[in-house]
Amino acid sequence: MGVLENSIREELNNYAIRIMGVLDPIKIIIKNYPENKSEIIEAPWNNNKPELGQRKISISREIYIDRSDFMEQPEKKYFRLAPGKEVRLRHAFNITCENIIKNEDNKIVQIECTYDPVSRDIKKGNKVKGMIHWVDAKNCIDVKINEYDRLFLENNPIDFTNFNKNSLIIREDAKLENNINDNPNERYQFERLGYFIKDSNCSNEKITYNKIVSLKDSWKKNKS
Repeated sequence: MGVLENSIREELNNYAIRIMGVLDPIKIIIKNYPENKSEIIEAPWNNNKPELGQRKISISREIYIDRSDFMEQPEKKYFRLAPGKEVRLRHAFNITCENIIKNEDNKIVQIECTYDPVSRDIKKGNKVKGMIHWVDAKNCIDVKINEYDRLFLENNPIDFTNFNKNSLIIREDAKLENNINDNPNERYQFERLGYFIKDSNCSNEKITYNKIVSLKDSWKKNKS
């Protein structure tokens, strides 16, 4: 399986176009960003194919990041977003977490941040170790994501009892950068996450994408 998956990664890395996606969204409010402003950021469709040019990504005061990119009580060597911590939004600028808002169940529902306008130029802003992906809350696509993984926890299962309970994780409320085209056979790299393709059986009312393979082999440590 490892050889097969690595072959798929190498092939898709050459031609899959890039977008950003947030599978488990949590809203960020950038407090010092103008309320009615929106700007366009350019990023490559594929770093390996400069001839494809640049895509245009919008950003505004409200964005989504992935819940896994925030930790209220960060562990040692945690470089993503946390209270008082500064990270870089991919292709954009640096933000710092100022406040978190929770619901009655003590679940974080919103994070308030500030941004550093100078850091639009990565050479001028603070040098930070963490970089996270995001989507514009006012200009994104709501989708369902099926994250498929291996059915067994072992590379060579000897029976049918050691199933991987996370062989399918369904994300009902994922958000994608608004740069999806109408080609149903297009393969995308969701930056930092993996490769995905639109489900051929989904409806226009509930767009669904299936994971083909992750960016890295998370099973490497299990090989013998």
